[in-house]
Formats: sequence, structure tokens, C-alpha cells
Amino acid sequence: MEACIICIGENPITEENPLTDEHIIPEFIGGSLVKKNVCKKCNSSMGTGFEGALANSLFYKLPRFIHDIKGKKSSLENPFSGVYEHQEVGRFRVNENGDLTVIPDVTIEQLDNGFAVNMSIDKSELKKAKPLLEKKIARHLKSQGKEIDKAKISEGVDKFLEEANQKHNKVDGPEIKGRISIDINAQVMLYSKIAYELAVFHFGDSYINDPVADKLRVMLQTQTQTQTPDNTLRGQFPAENEGYKNFFDDENHWVMFINSACFIQLFGLPAVVMYAEEGSQFQVEEGIVYKFCYKSQKYEVIALAEHLSGLTRSST
Repeated sequence: MEACIICIGENPITEENPLTDEHIIPEFIGGSLVKKNVCKKCNSSMGTGFEGALANSLFYKLPRFIHDIKGKKSSLENPFSGVYEHQEVGRFRVNENGDLTVIPDVTIEQLDNGFAVNMSIDKSELKKAKPLLEKKIARHLKSQGKEIDKAKISEGVDKFLEEANQKHNKVDGPEIKGRISIDINAQVMLYSKIAYELAVFHFGDSYINDPVADKLRVMLQTQTQTQTPDNTLRGQFPAENEGYKNFFDDENHWVMFINSACFIQLFGLPAVVMYAEEGSQFQVEEGIVYKFCYKSQKYEVIALAEHLSGLTRSST
């Protein structure tokens, strides 16, 4: 098929808009199955749309970092890098290499006969203490309308650092608390894309003519969830049936076609997409399983019965 499987010729295949390599499981989560059947325009639209939003979410950044899934990147950023607040040490930064550094902080309290200075700084950055204090004190004096004598300030800071009541706080294993939010619409698009594109790969181009396939295609092209009164386009995000977890581990990505449903599990999060019309020629009564190893970048296709038999043998 020379037309794009997403826009079906709406964007003609030209030198400026060729068919491009499409990762059915996105490359940013370790997918390696590639087909050249999506035009550049549609590929770019999905990449900058829902795929880009998910690639930048902590939900996917974290397992990518843990399993060293680089995708197109030469290196991965630490998903926890950033600035945090701790009740004992104040604000601190988690660096790319995982090291923690207290962010310098100076408070100055004006008193009747002078002012009091309190400073917190990382032990590794003590050399920055003097210039930082000099700058802060100069600003404070200026705000009070007082004369600034740099030499006198420098002398005073030296004396302060020498006589200061220094307290060293060490916090072992500080907890970083936060929330992981998931863009449900982007998730729906991602799982629908995998179901649709893998079905095209598995069943051939004729699958595109299935009524449900066409609705999935339009949804991916517009990146909008369509409401279908005939209830032919439906799914569960995440899947409500916890029994699926008994058959599939979290060490791989899984896709299973069975009857007219497509079960998908990415990093342990399952969902079900109805990929074909009831009674369609593309239904798989006995079930077929795709196992994608995001560590080795390899995949295999297994009959469901064979997969279940393997689980039985490994448990005995």
C-alpha cells in the first residue's frame, strides 16, 4: 500500500511528504517494530501531539530512566532532577547525577543596634559563602539608606564566618514526594495507535476497511476521541479486569488480540481497545500475543495457548 495508513491519501505521498518509518510501539518506550507506512505529515503530527506529551511525562520518563531506554536521545535526564523543599535543610537541588545540593539561602533581620544574619549553604559550596554574604549585606544596607563600605563589609563577613555558630545538618535518604499525572486523552490515543497499527501489521492492509478500524484511524488523524452512537468504538483505560495481570509481567510490553478486543499493557499499565467489528473476519478467536522486550529491543509472536502453557510449566 503506497498511501499512508493514517490519512489514507489525504496527504499525497510526495518527495516532501514521503512514507516514513513508524514505530508501532513508540521508540521512546523501547519499541523496535518499524513499518514504513505512515506519511511524514501524520508521523510528525502524532509525534508532536500525544506521543510528545507522553514522552515528556514523569510516568514514562521514570521507567525509561530506570531501564536506560534512550530512544532517539544520546542520554537520559534524571526524572527527579529539580528543586525541592525540605523542612530541615530548606530548598535543595537534585542534580542530573543524582547528587543533592542545598541551595544557598541568606536571611537578614534588622535590629535596633545592627542586624542578624542567618545563612544555609551546602558544605561543598562553602567557598561561595563569603561573596554571597557580601552581596546580600550590601543590598540590605542600601535598602536601609546606609553607606556601603566594601572593605568594611568584607572584614565583617570574615569575622562573621569565623565566629558564626555553625550547625551541620545531615539528612539520610530524604524523601521526595510528588504526584504523577497522566493525560488520559493522550493515553487513549497511544493505546489506540498501537492497536490500530499492529492490527494493520498483523492482518494486512485489508484490515483498514473494517468499520472499527476506520474509526480508530480517524481518531488518530484528528487526535480527537469521537463519540459513536452505535457503540462500535469503545475501550477501557485502564483495563478493569485485573485478571490480565496474571498472564503478563511488567518486564515487557504486551499486546494480545482476542475476539474483537486488543489488550495492551505498557510498563504494567493495562488497557483494552476494541479493534474490530463483532463478527469481523479479523477477529482472533483463539488469541495471539505479541511480546515486546523493551530491554533487548526484540519482539516475538506467540499463540495465546502456547503462552499460557509456558506460564503453567514455569509455575510447576
